[in-house]
Amino acid sequence: MADMNRRILTAAFMASLIVAGCAKDMDAGIYDDENRYLTAWLKQDHKDIGVDISRNPETGLPDTLGRGVYLLSETIGSGRTATSGAYVRVSFTERQLSGTINSSSEASIAKQLGTFDRTYWYGPHTICLVTGSSAAGFVDSIIGMKEGGSRTVLVPQWLNSANDFASGDEYMNTSNADVSSILYDFKLEEVIEDFDQYRIDEIETFLKNKVYGQLKYDDGSYVTSVDSIGKGFYFIPITDTTGHVQFPADTTIKINYTGYRLDGQAFDTTVERTAIDNYIWNSDNSYKPKTITWAASFGELTMESSSLIAGFSKTVWQMNKGRGIGIFWSTLGYGSSASGSRIPAYAPLMFEVEFVEEEE
Repeated sequence: MADMNRRILTAAFMASLIVAGCAKDMDAGIYDDENRYLTAWLKQDHKDIGVDISRNPETGLPDTLGRGVYLLSETIGSGRTATSGAYVRVSFTERQLSGTINSSSEASIAKQLGTFDRTYWYGPHTICLVTGSSAAGFVDSIIGMKEGGSRTVLVPQWLNSANDFASGDEYMNTSNADVSSILYDFKLEEVIEDFDQYRIDEIETFLKNKVYGQLKYDDGSYVTSVDSIGKGFYFIPITDTTGHVQFPADTTIKINYTGYRLDGQAFDTTVERTAIDNYIWNSDNSYKPKTITWAASFGELTMESSSLIAGFSKTVWQMNKGRGIGIFWSTLGYGSSASGSRIPAYAPLMFEVEFVEEEE
C-alpha cells in the first residue's frame, strides 16, 4: 500500500511539473533562455579567448549599439564615419562564444587555422549598411565607426536577421534564424562616398595596371585603350569578332569561357587546363564547350537552358565569332550577393569568351 501511495504521489508530482513546464513555455519569450545565457556570459572574464570587455559600472554589462548589439571594446579611428545606408569596406573575423573561429576575411588567420584555400577571396569585404542587404546586427555593429577604427562586438542571436525592425524587442519577439549569437572583430577600412564612381574607378584602375600594354591582341599588338560600351561594362575584342550581328532566334552556338575575379583568380571555366592551373578542377565537371541559345535580347540568352548573369550575356552579345573579353561591375554580376567563397559581394568580374562552333 505504501509503495502504491508513493507511485501515486510521484505521478502527481510529475504531472504538476509537466503542467508547470507547459505554462512556462507558453509565457516565455522566444529568446529568453539565450538572453539569460548572454547576460551571464557578458559578466564573466574571457581574456582566455582574447576578449576584453568594457562594462558599464551601473549595469555590469557592456553598452549597446543600435538595436542591441553589445560593444565589448573599441579603438576609435580618425577617418570618415560609417553612416546608415553607406557602402563600406570592412575586415572581420567571426567567432563563437567559446572563441572558436567560424570564418575570417584575413588570409593569415585562415592559414593559421589550416583552412586557407588559394581560390577563395580574402581581404576587405564591401557591405551596404542597410538592414535587409545585411543582417541587422552586422549593420548596427559598423554604423558610427570611423575609418581605421576597430570594434569587438557580440551580436545576439535574434539580431542575426535581415528583418528590418525598429527596435530590439521586435527582433526578440520574432523567430528569425537558427544562427547562434556571434562575436565579431571588425576593422573599418574605408567608407565609400560615391559607390558607382568607386566601382567604375575599380575597373579602370584594373585596365590601366593589368591590361594596357600587357594584354595582346592576336595580331601581336598591345591593348592601349578600352571604351565602355555601357555603364559599368567594357569589351575587348581580342580577335576579329566583327561586332555584333544578331543571329536568328533559337540559333545555337558553342563557346568556351573562363570567369575571373580582377585579381586574376578564375572561378569557373569550360577549359580543363585552365581549371587545373587555377586550382579549381573538379572531377564532377565535364570540361567541354557549352551551348548558347540565341534570343531577341542579351538578357534572354540561355546556356544549356540556364539563364546567365547580365555581364556574361552582354559579352557574348558583342560577338558572332572569335575571342573577346567582357569586364563589368557588380550590377551586371552577382550584385550584393556573394557567390560561394570565390566571389564576394559587389565584385567586378571578367569573362573571356571564345566562339568555337556555330550550328544552325
